Amino acid sequence: MSRELSCVLGLELAEAKTMLTARGVTFEVMFTSPPQRTSLGEEVRVIGLRERPDGVLLVCAHSCRGPF
Repeated sequence: MSRELSCVLGLELAEAKTMLTARGVTFEVMFTSPPQRTSLGEEVRVIGLRERPDGVLLVCAHSCRGPF
């Protein structure tokens, strides 16, 4: 993974999108969530990424609220 791309890990999705768009990087967003978790927060962060020939896949997750 390039250093340019790894800098978006942990960022809020909106901020990551802004950075990648400014750098001319094409991306797709995929969401994941913990099993049996129905109470999701508003905040969405980039938790992983995969480089592809046509750009980058951003793996994102909502913050969780309430007890586990």
